[in-house]
This record gives sequence, C-alpha cells and structure tokens, in this order.
Amino acid sequence: MALLYDANGRAIRDGILVDDIVAAIQAAAIADEFGIAEEIADRHGLTGLCLCCAIKSATTAHYDRDNIIRRVCITCFHQLAERNVSFSDVKMYTQGLFKRDVQ
Repeated sequence: MALLYDANGRAIRDGILVDDIVAAIQAAAIADEFGIAEEIADRHGLTGLCLCCAIKSATTAHYDRDNIIRRVCITCFHQLAERNVSFSDVKMYTQGLFKRDVQ
C-alpha cells in the first residue's frame, strides 16, 4: 500500500497519520492491552511492527497477561520481562499523548 504524506512530510495511512497509529499502539501496550495493540496494527497493515514500541520489527514473542503470544522486538521482550508498570508511568505516557492530541 502506498503511503500519502501531509504538507509537513508526515506519512498518512488509511487517512490517519502513521505517528498517531504508532502512538495508539504504544498507548495500548503500556496499558498491557496487547490484543488491542495487535488489532490496531493489523487493521492498518503494520503487522511487522513491535506491538510494544511500534517502531522496530517484531522478531520474537511475548506472552501477555492472558497468556496469549504477541509479537514484539527483542529489545521490548527483555524490557517486558522485567517490567512493572506503575500508575505514574501510565499517567506520564497519557499526558504525552494528550500533548500530541492523539485520539
């Protein structure tokens, strides 16, 4: 699928900025909603992306809280293994999304 670009040179896919798709995947991942992250990535044809960082290629698998295998890159795999998400982490990330006006 060919990408379109807006006046600022940002990639657009399916009528949505790719940056916004990436941010939505990352927001779902930080909330441990890998199923939603996977659904967003699949819907927009980004099946090779890591479901955690949404940037690197997925090369391995991570078992989410429902014990379902989700695709992640090796860097995120190691970070997820030692991850203990706190409320403040989620709050800081959410505030960043609000500043970027991700909906």
